Amino acid sequence: MFDEFIEHNELGLALHIICDSVPEREEVRIDDREIEAIETLHEQMQIRDECVVALRQLRKKTQ
Repeated sequence: MFDEFIEHNELGLALHIICDSVPEREEVRIDDREIEAIETLHEQMQIRDECVVALRQLRKKTQ
């Protein structure tokens, strides 16, 4: 589904897929640089949610 959103330039929906699926999947590791990129996208798209906070909390658990 993520790839389809990217293919159709639905970047906001793709971003939501990342934010919804990464915390649920223990095998996925995300680094600080990736979190910063996601945060920048949120800012540029003016999305206000708890995604970045959740990803940072996940990052702390997996370090």
